[in-house]
Amino acid sequence: MKASIVLSTLATLAAPVVAINSSTYIYAQNGANITVSLTAAADTNDLYFRISAPGAYDWVSVGVGASMKGAFTLIAYPNKKGNAMTLSPRQATGNSEPTYNKNIDCKLVGDSNPNSPGDNIDMSIICRNAAQYSSPSLDLSSKEAPFMWALGRTTFKNGTNANDSPSADLRSHSAHATFTIDMTQATVPSNSNDTIPTLGSEVSGASSHSNVETTRDYLSPGHAIATIVALIVLIPLDSMMRMCIKTVKFHIFMYILITILFIVGSALGFAVSSQFNRSKKYNSAHQVLGIIIFFAFFAQIPMGYFSYRRVKAQWIAEQDTQPIVSSEPELPARPRKRDPVKLTHMLIGVFIVLLAVVNGPLGFNLSLTSAYNMYWVVLSVGVFAVLVIASGLRWMLKTRRKDAAQDLEDDDKRKEVIEAYQLQAMRARDQQHQNQDPAPEYYAGGQYPTINVPRSY
Repeated sequence: MKASIVLSTLATLAAPVVAINSSTYIYAQNGANITVSLTAAADTNDLYFRISAPGAYDWVSVGVGASMKGAFTLIAYPNKKGNAMTLSPRQATGNSEPTYNKNIDCKLVGDSNPNSPGDNIDMSIICRNAAQYSSPSLDLSSKEAPFMWALGRTTFKNGTNANDSPSADLRSHSAHATFTIDMTQATVPSNSNDTIPTLGSEVSGASSHSNVETTRDYLSPGHAIATIVALIVLIPLDSMMRMCIKTVKFHIFMYILITILFIVGSALGFAVSSQFNRSKKYNSAHQVLGIIIFFAFFAQIPMGYFSYRRVKAQWIAEQDTQPIVSSEPELPARPRKRDPVKLTHMLIGVFIVLLAVVNGPLGFNLSLTSAYNMYWVVLSVGVFAVLVIASGLRWMLKTRRKDAAQDLEDDDKRKEVIEAYQLQAMRARDQQHQNQDPAPEYYAGGQYPTINVPRSY
């Protein structure tokens, strides 16, 4: 009995290792080396992948399908410890982040540990009954079955967004391509031993070229730049410039520019929110505060307009009630009660800037670029310091003007000036009446005499 077991074991060890059928796709250009070797089992529709991809990106992905809509994708990224990969089987519904599907049975097998950043990652993956998960389903009899691959972005400071969760949030891809695989070559009748294909070293049973597209994310930076310039830079700048430029036209011009930038930034924010699972429902802290800022901003504009119209109408009414004289003395402005609408307009502006300062880091966290928060702190502190200094200078100048005009602002002095002005106005009117020619007297009977003028005249 023991002898038969030993002989059987020796026979097994001496048996030749037969490589399983597979198709291999290779892309090796622009510093990236992506290799996909695939075997499919006809009896179970199981798919067996051997994948090698660059390790310098946030994530790597291989998918089944000709486009994102309806594609079945395998996305992998390093775990938090950096000693293994996290596999995330997902399904896509369009040109947006694919959604994790826990019902898809895919797992990493064997040695799938990531190497140091910049080196390639080797992964062996088994997906049970996976041919059905794409829409349309993968045709095992097709000689040009559609596939795709994608690479994430390189994180700020060459790091990676490592995560242990298969439903982790992702950034958009930096490069992607489509290719085809001959499934008649890759398909075997059965693979009961779950044999993983050997990583191929040359293209076999797959397209030898790919339509590679590199992409840049313009929406997120555009949203950040437009809103930061509008709310954090221009609104405080407008407030400071109004200390020097008293005309309301400058304020109107600045707010037109601020409104244009804010509308552009908001539109880009809504557009980028539709691309990621974490932002599609608009329930993140950054989006909630952003919506509050949006409504507060557009509520502030009519308040400023009506306050301006009200002050202008009051000024015109005061001008109409003043007597017109040849030489009008200048009077100190009478103190007015603060307009509640104008005060609300100003307070909402301060509220918007403060909310924007708080909302900035939340936006960087939502976009998975939290490393930029260090620059946000510097910008916020700088703007706050400039506002404090400008407010202090304004208070000093205003105090000096008050000290210089203190005598004129005294109530008794003001009454004397008003009485002198009224007396001067009365004298001017009397002098004007005395200088006028006397009116002609009417003849008796109420008729003028008739004068005969000669014809020759």
